[in-house]
Amino acid sequence: KDRRMGHRKLIFFTDHSDTISTGPVWTAYYFALVAHRAGLEAEVRLAGDAVDVFKRERTALSDSSDRLTKHMHEAVDSALFISACGGSIVKRQLTDADLQRWGAVPRELSEILTEVAEGRSELIYLG
Repeated sequence: KDRRMGHRKLIFFTDHSDTISTGPVWTAYYFALVAHRAGLEAEVRLAGDAVDVFKRERTALSDSSDRLTKHMHEAVDSALFISACGGSIVKRQLTDADLQRWGAVPRELSEILTEVAEGRSELIYLG
């Protein structure tokens, strides 16, 4: 029997801008990738200012930015589920191309909270 059966999906969530610090966005990607590699169901969830990470091409601006870019590419390559708040997408004026470039899809918070309330997911806020 698979010991992972019955585990909840892990949703690593942040709304912190990567222009101030890449830490929370990087951590969401890193934790979700580690969980995904271990065969656990995982998701990166970005909202608020954090969705701006999808608006631009990722180029190495610093060591921490380069590490984030590496994880973002790995997430796309491994088909890790990446979601973005629908309201934040509209407010921050993201395009479909912005989301598609990084494999992100709009997902309403009410859907996530329903999963949490039903015990199917665990929402982990990373700042």
